[in-house]
Amino acid sequence: MIFTFKLAFKKLLSNKVIFILLIAGLSLSMLCALLIGLYVKHELSFDKFHVNNENIFRLLQVSDNKYKTCIFSANLLTDIKPHLPEIEKATRVESDEDVFIKINNDYYNVEKLIYAEPDFFDIFSFKTITGDYNQLSEPLTAFVSKKFADKYFRNESPVGKTFIFEYEYTFTIVGLYEDFPSNSHLQTDVIVSFESLKITNNYAFQYLKFITRLNRIILDLQIYSLNL
Repeated sequence: MIFTFKLAFKKLLSNKVIFILLIAGLSLSMLCALLIGLYVKHELSFDKFHVNNENIFRLLQVSDNKYKTCIFSANLLTDIKPHLPEIEKATRVESDEDVFIKINNDYYNVEKLIYAEPDFFDIFSFKTITGDYNQLSEPLTAFVSKKFADKYFRNESPVGKTFIFEYEYTFTIVGLYEDFPSNSHLQTDVIVSFESLKITNNYAFQYLKFITRLNRIILDLQIYSLNL
């Protein structure tokens, strides 16, 4: 057995081209397996960093023809909360993409901006650096990411500064937060108060955090029975 292996190895060495191709193929296969493993690990880790992530739900509606939507009237949470005492926190979230903001005299494109309420930071484990996120209960207030602050304000603190949104609305920056992890389905560098959404529309994603872990089927039936 050992002799056969030595003989085969010796023949491989005698043909350097085949030997190099085999080693390259083996190395490439191992690299691909490693990359696939890292990708799968990253995908499976999505939103798992949130404290009590198993208690966090986003409302979803499936129609009779299997059409799915996560966007509802912004008033839906107000109607649901009195009927579900198990709810610890609830928040509405909406987004705008490819929006323009003006800082000083320059215009910049922001890939994604989201509207959120103060409970957003209570439900999700995103870390704030400075500022009181309860100020997001006021219209025309905003939190920005560290990356955003470093890019547009450099060595200055962004808190207290303003930017103009869509050429018309002036927002005041009231806080700063750490950049969202890459394994979060929510991604943004600018969070503005949900109260500001009334300027444009009245629909949003709805997130609920429950005091304890609930059976999803039972929860579905509870919400469905409300006929809202």
